[in-house]
Amino acid sequence: MSLNLQFENIANSFVQEYYTLLDSPENRTRVAHFYKTSCRLLQQLLSCLADAVLCDLDEKITQCKRTDRYAKESLMTVEGLRLEGASQILQTIQNLSFKKIHHMITVVDAQPTIDGGVLICVMGRLKIDDGSPFSFSQVFVLKAVGNSFFVENEIFRLSELKSP
Repeated sequence: MSLNLQFENIANSFVQEYYTLLDSPENRTRVAHFYKTSCRLLQQLLSCLADAVLCDLDEKITQCKRTDRYAKESLMTVEGLRLEGASQILQTIQNLSFKKIHHMITVVDAQPTIDGGVLICVMGRLKIDDGSPFSFSQVFVLKAVGNSFFVENEIFRLSELKSP
């Protein structure tokens, strides 16, 4: 049991990479890689950011080996809908009906977990297609596995709904 003293750097690097991928229509489904593996991908991305080295994300993704044990541990709740495992999470991401999405992050709070992971709370605004922006909050628990991480738990909620 040890706290990860780099929790703020890990959280900020993860949030930057996650929302960059999610906001890109051609790369959106690649966020599923954070759920599929023991996430050597996340550790490699964080290392690259820490070293200020540009990494080829495709190369890093292909280096990740799929591990069903970790995929089954990933849980996501989106607006009350509970998803279990990487395959359901990926299917949900692939079935998103909008063409464009843009996240404007206003706050990232992080805390270390007792098992070496990181709890991350993100708040901001998101704009879908050409609609009005919504406030949102999203919470992630990054689970430490050796020197790597994967998204163990995630909860997403819109903070305000449009009036009909």
